[in-house]
Parts: sequence; C-alpha cells; structure tokens
Amino acid sequence: MKRILLLRASILTIIIFAVTLTLSTPSEAKPYEQVDFKNVDEHALNTPKSAEKSVSKLAKYLLKEANTDLEKARAIFIWITDRVEYDVKSYFSGRIKNQAPKRILKKKVAVCDGYSQLFKAIADEMGLETIKISGYAKGFGYQGNKRIEGPPNHAWNVVKIDGQWHFIDSTWAAGTVGYNRKYNKEFNEHYFLTPPDEFIGDHWTNDTKWQLLDEPISRDEYEKLLRPWPSYYKSGIKIDSHRYGYIETKDTVEISILVEPGVTLMTTLHNGKEYIDKAFIFTKKKDDKYILTLAFPKKGIYKFSISSAREVKRNGITYFDSGIDYVIKAKKGIKSKKPFPEVFSKFHELNGELFEPAEGLLKKNKKHSFKLKLPGASSVVINNNGEKTYLESDEDGTFEGEVELKKGEVTVVARYDRGNGYSETSLLKYEVR
Repeated sequence: MKRILLLRASILTIIIFAVTLTLSTPSEAKPYEQVDFKNVDEHALNTPKSAEKSVSKLAKYLLKEANTDLEKARAIFIWITDRVEYDVKSYFSGRIKNQAPKRILKKKVAVCDGYSQLFKAIADEMGLETIKISGYAKGFGYQGNKRIEGPPNHAWNVVKIDGQWHFIDSTWAAGTVGYNRKYNKEFNEHYFLTPPDEFIGDHWTNDTKWQLLDEPISRDEYEKLLRPWPSYYKSGIKIDSHRYGYIETKDTVEISILVEPGVTLMTTLHNGKEYIDKAFIFTKKKDDKYILTLAFPKKGIYKFSISSAREVKRNGITYFDSGIDYVIKAKKGIKSKKPFPEVFSKFHELNGELFEPAEGLLKKNKKHSFKLKLPGASSVVINNNGEKTYLESDEDGTFEGEVELKKGEVTVVARYDRGNGYSETSLLKYEVR
C-alpha cells in the first residue's frame, strides 16, 4: 500500500494512556549516514537492460560495486526505487496481478508485495539475509480517528547487516500516491534502514520480534500513536504533549511542541471543507516550547497540521516540510467569532510574550489594556486605523498601556534601533467591532 502525502501550502480533554515508546526527533544517526554510497548508487542507477533479464543477472551486476552487506542492501534499494513504479491501477481496481519477482522484474510495476518479494529475491542471490514482513501501515486513506480494518495492508523487508536487523520499505521510498490517485515518482531516503522507533510510527506487525523494539507495542496502541511524516524526524520539532493522533475536546485544546532554535512553525486547521481562520489558532512561545491553543467555530471533526522550516529561503520563499497531523473532535463550537489575535511569526522570532488582550475581537469605543514583553525593542505602538498610541516600557522590555479603540483593525508594531536608523515590524493584529 502507498502512503499519501498531503499537498498543502506546506505550511497545525483527551485521556492520555501510558506509552513506553517515544517518537523522537532529531533521532540518533542512522548506521549508514557516514557512509559514502556514491559509487554504489551510480552503479545501480546505471544498470543496463541486459543485466535486468533475470534476478540472478541483476544480482551479479549489482555485486560489482557492493562488497559489504550494507552496500548490497543499498544497491538493491536504489535499483528498485528507481526502476519499479507503484501499480496504482491494480491497487485501486482491487485486482492485484501476479507479484512474483520474475514478472515484476519484467513489467517494472508492482504493489508493496511485489516490491518486497523482488527485494528478497535479489538479496537471496547476493547472499544478503532478508525477510519479507507483512503488517499494517498508516498509508493511503489513513485517518487518525478510525481503526485500520481488515487483513494486513502492507509489506516491507528487514535485512541483516553486521549481525543487526534493519527496516527497508522500498515501496514507500520509491514514490507517493496523491488524493488524485496518481503516482508521483519521488525518492525518499527515510525508508532505508529506518530506526525502529521511527518505523513504528506508520508500520506495525503482530509478530513482535519483527517490530525490532525493546518493548513491542500492541495493535491498539499503534493505532492510537500519532503518525509523523518522514520529514518530521529532521524537522527540528518534537512532540511534547499529545503523542496520540486523535484528540477529543469540548471547544478548545492546547498542544505543545518542542522547537529547536532557528526553526519556524506553520499551522493549519481544516474541517474537511475549508481552512479555518488563523484567529482560531493562538501560538505562544516559551523558551524552546511552542504552546498552540486551538478553538473550534463549531462541533465536528478537524485536522490540525504542523509544519516547520529551518529558515531556508529560495527565491524569497520559505519552504515548510510536513511534520505532524492531528485529528480532533470538537464536541461544540466556541461562541467568539475571533477568539485569538493573529500572531505574526516575527513575534516569536523576537521572543515576544503577550499578556493581554488575549482575545482577537475587541469592543469599539472602549479602553483596552495592552501588555506584552519584547526584549530589545525601542518602542511598541498600537496602530488603530492610522491612529498611533505608544505603550510605556520598563527596563526588562515589558510594554503596557490603555488604548480606547475605534471600529476597524488594530496592529501592534515594534520599532528597533538599527545604527543610524530604525526598523519596524508588525507583530499582532486584532479586529475591533
């Protein structure tokens, strides 16, 4: 089965059960990350058609640049992920064709069973100890609030390298299937020798030996666990509060995420029909932790997505990597139409902290107290439809004051001294009615 990668503007009270497993990031280095596979990879990618006439001929060719068990596993992995495409037609029709290695080698299309069978067949010829595993994957059509029904829906391999077993999923490493049911050829390094504590996020087998965990988990626990996207493990973010992917709440919920320095978050809230206004997501930063408070406009099922970027900008655009998705059931909607102010990313980059007002919708013709902490700022101004009011400050960078507001929009702007001049940046936005 293929995992579906969501195409989004990449960029986000439950009972918590005890979980011995920790989904961590960044993870410990994989055993191959210090190895240069350039020659092995190039050799596999340049395999001539004459060497693909049979499994034995292919294995013999790949062995020319593969001396160790690690290199053998790598050569097979690179060749399969490059040459074989997922058979979306067979999968979605429900009429799976013969997945024997000989046929897959000839047709170059397969479902997961064919990928894993072919991997094992080549490995056997190369003298690499390999086993095909069947189990349950959180792939195409997976929803965090529903059980994974039916028989095993996926297959992958374990390979023995230097006396240790490791996971390989050449199906998911070769590409993805979108919601449009079309196959996207897209190599994913994550599924080569994936650490067990990462692999368990979206792969499970009832044969506890082949979970490769010190403490194997039950199917029930696996289904509850949050499924991170592969990019999560190098994203610089880490799950802190909610390790299960399904949350039930009344009308609000608070989720905390640990974030490394230099990493920016992007969040989206969606109810299956439309994206929910940013006024229903409030982000508060404290040290290395982001506390994300969500409010829900009405009862229903929502998806909350958290993505991240390490300040890598190309052509002036910051690209966010998919991280984690929560499915949240709100039992009712919150009364306020704008429960939180809009918080710009600069506010957190500048280590800002908001004390009040915490609600995004403010009453007109009424005085409101503003208080925030912004270290290093020379001044903070409340801009209400062009009318500016400067807040008073103290030595620790706390700014506060009362402002009578008129109907319209309020933007909180900070000014920073820059040598011979200054710079201004917008931090928060409110609506006044």
